[in-house]
Amino acid sequence: MLVIMGRYAEAESLVAELLPRRSSGRLLEFDVRLKLNWRGDSAAAAAALGRWPAWMFNEDRGVQCAAQVWMWNREPAKALVALSRFPRDYIRHGRFTGPRAALTAWLHEQAGNPQAAQTDWKLAIQVADRELALAPTNSDALHWKAWALVRLGDRAAAEPIVRELIERNVRTIRRWNESTVGLVALALMVDKPDWAFSELENIYSEKGGTEGAGFWATRAVLDLNPIFDAVRTDARFLAIREAAPAPTGSVTAATAAAP
Repeated sequence: MLVIMGRYAEAESLVAELLPRRSSGRLLEFDVRLKLNWRGDSAAAAAALGRWPAWMFNEDRGVQCAAQVWMWNREPAKALVALSRFPRDYIRHGRFTGPRAALTAWLHEQAGNPQAAQTDWKLAIQVADRELALAPTNSDALHWKAWALVRLGDRAAAEPIVRELIERNVRTIRRWNESTVGLVALALMVDKPDWAFSELENIYSEKGGTEGAGFWATRAVLDLNPIFDAVRTDARFLAIREAAPAPTGSVTAATAAAP
């Protein structure tokens, strides 16, 4: 609740107080996410993964968190190892629901392995289609199918899916979360920058506000998440970044290294 209310420093204090006395999957994950999504310290978040018990990496929540940490830390090889050991081809968690192959394809791209990425994007479509055969309106499966189509060069097939997902987003009560972040990135990939930037701006406006946004409306997310690499020098993005909540005096590694 402290994170949802934007009271990150209090959440940090509570986790720091509890960790020496007890440990649970939820507490260990919160420790990592506060380091990554609030402090923007991807190296510290990666180090904290070393304190996790092995069973956490076999959970949907745990493997997604670990893969995200290493991706944002620009260590795709470590993320790929974790995902290769995950026993299922579909990850189901509130922070990421979709084909495991979508994550591995993205990581192969980050690692500079385009052929492996293309293979996994095709697999991601197959897995998404399996889910869509059971539930044709499944937003998560549609999202990652559209993402894979774009990365495979079939933007024409992806565009109607993106339009539908944007319309659904407008029709629902918006809540700034990982799904919204992904939809913004997808919109940027199919040349819909006005909608993408408007959606980003909304969360930091007086009308939108960041309360309730939790881990996904911080400056660290904008600084570290690779989906924003293509727009880091854009004036609108830089203005949005300045409005994002962050610890006093914090400068993330990605921002410091940005041109």
